[in-house]
Amino acid sequence: MYSYRCEQCRTTWPVTSRREAEAERKRHRDHVHAGGTPDGDSIQQPPRPPLPPQPPFLATPLRRAVSTTVVFGALALVIWFRTLA
Repeated sequence: MYSYRCEQCRTTWPVTSRREAEAERKRHRDHVHAGGTPDGDSIQQPPRPPLPPQPPFLATPLRRAVSTTVVFGALALVIWFRTLA
């Protein structure tokens, strides 16, 4: 999804397909700017929504590695104690 933005007119058109945004840009240039290219004229993609936050213990690669090691270490201890009993 794309939208056409004319910085000179301070106007952004609704989100649409790339082809329709390019057609709107051409129409706008022809009718308002006599075919010229205004400064700041662009076709933009709307920003992607941010990723959901991760729990603090998984926030960095080091923390993920430590968390994984702790889980597997605890599992190994449980298995080892069960084999002794």
